[in-house]
Amino acid sequence: MLSIWWSQLTEPLLWTESLFVLGAILIVLYKRLKRPSSMVLKRLWLKYLVYYVFVHLTLAFLVIGGLWLQVALLVLSGLFVWELSRSFALLSPEYLVPIMLASLALTLSSRPETALMILVFSLVLIFSLPVVKGKPDAHHRPAKSLLILCLSGLFPVHLLWMREDFLLAAPFFFLTLAVGDAFAELLGRLMGRRSLLRSISPAKTTEGALGGLGAASLASLAFSDLFPFEESRLTFIFLGVLVGLLGQLGDLAFSALKRSQEIKDFSSLLPGHGGLLDRFDSLLLAVPVLYWLLRLWRGV
Repeated sequence: MLSIWWSQLTEPLLWTESLFVLGAILIVLYKRLKRPSSMVLKRLWLKYLVYYVFVHLTLAFLVIGGLWLQVALLVLSGLFVWELSRSFALLSPEYLVPIMLASLALTLSSRPETALMILVFSLVLIFSLPVVKGKPDAHHRPAKSLLILCLSGLFPVHLLWMREDFLLAAPFFFLTLAVGDAFAELLGRLMGRRSLLRSISPAKTTEGALGGLGAASLASLAFSDLFPFEESRLTFIFLGVLVGLLGQLGDLAFSALKRSQEIKDFSSLLPGHGGLLDRFDSLLLAVPVLYWLLRLWRGV
């Protein structure tokens, strides 16, 4: 199967490397035009290198699939639970253990019906804990627990379903999102003047957001060989804009979540980026939505 896919992957991989070269050129331009401090520039190059490894490693797991992808998503789901629980100060065993077990089970769900069943039973269990303890929870821990479960479990299982049902659609959407996310930041640093949503994410600019959408639409065209259906160029441009919008929505939603908890990053696992959630935030809302749109597209 991998040998058959190689012909489809060759051109997208060349595009990926070319876009990373373009990203490096933009960083050099940023250095010459904006003259940032050496510390800022060092962090930006570190972020670039970590992102390079992140994109290629994720792409490798998506292409290989199978047990390797399942194990990777299980680890990812568990780390998501840890980062969110830490952010919500929700590390007590009576909540953390059920969330962790339910999230791992959700990640391995083979069918939507199974995932829905796990969510229903988890909802009943988590919201029954104050009753079992005999007193109401003043810190909204049941509601926070359910939010953590949804955020940590729904993305991995939908990515797994997308890989199984639509094969190379998963790398297509991942690469399109990655390009839109990266160029939104780089173009925002170079040309950003107006803040997009200062109260949520002061560093994000309107110019960067528009640049990211443009980059995502062009990336959608560049990676079109990976898409499971034959479509026109105009369709891929609109699809890229949609993917970019979903990615930016996830990014801003998690920025708002961090603001509400008064934290800068979810953890420090990824140098230059913060936590895994800080890197995957643009994917967490986009992938489930895109999976169901693909199902509607195919008429399933």
